[in-house]
Amino acid sequence: MAAGDLVQDARKAWYEYGQAIVKAFHFPPDSRMVAEELEGFLSKASDDRIHRFIDYVRGQTAEIAQMKWIGED
Repeated sequence: MAAGDLVQDARKAWYEYGQAIVKAFHFPPDSRMVAEELEGFLSKASDDRIHRFIDYVRGQTAEIAQMKWIGED
């Protein structure tokens, strides 16, 4: 199993990704991303695989945060 700090970092990255989607698509502020399989993945994945997951999710978060709809500043 991966180190606790790495698992926490992955959870945080997933949460921030969800928050970016909520904001970008104007979902209700209390909306959350489903993460049923996340804990299973984190319990079985290698540190390297979790690092790649974090990098990917953070990249997607940055991309979503830059999205603008017509009429938005």
